[in-house]
Amino acid sequence: LWQRTNKTGLGRAALLRLARADAFRSLGLGAREAYWEIKALRKEILPFDLPAKKQLPTLPYLPEQQAMFNDYQATGLSLRGHPVGLLRENLTARGVSSAYQLKNQRKVPCNTFVGVAGIAIIRQRPGTAKGVVFITLEDESGVTNLLLKPDIFERYSKLVLSSSALLAYGKLERIGEVVYVDVQELQKLDLERSPKRYCRAYPRRNA
Repeated sequence: LWQRTNKTGLGRAALLRLARADAFRSLGLGAREAYWEIKALRKEILPFDLPAKKQLPTLPYLPEQQAMFNDYQATGLSLRGHPVGLLRENLTARGVSSAYQLKNQRKVPCNTFVGVAGIAIIRQRPGTAKGVVFITLEDESGVTNLLLKPDIFERYSKLVLSSSALLAYGKLERIGEVVYVDVQELQKLDLERSPKRYCRAYPRRNA
């Protein structure tokens, strides 16, 4: 790693950001291993252009959920999967549908009460929409559009503006091929919570 990074001219701060983004996996180093190796790099040139040999301690196993969370912190996405997917089994048990299910279950009639969860990737409040707020949630299967009428947004405005992931309940609506949820209730979706703890924290929501 020393020989490769020394030739790039990149500073340590830039290399550490690359390490957090898991950019050194092609060199056989995970994000944490690369981070600590870069931390240990010497600034001066060593004799014969060779790095000092230091045996790094074995790092404890990093759970997949935490690895994904680290990826999102570093780059805003993860190639390992989607954090909502880790909660899918428990979300389904709580009556929460995936984006794919909502879009492809044509037999589900409009005004059916549904639940959906995901990362809030878009928030919009167009000036021509009379106070209506639109949110796009992303899960492991796609995206779902939410519609918040003015009174609902007023009730949950702090949650909407401060939470990166949301659990929404409301009525399923369709306009042609476009499917959206007319939101009646919102909760914060804690992606850092383990699936087992999540099951207790969010009891099943009945319509």
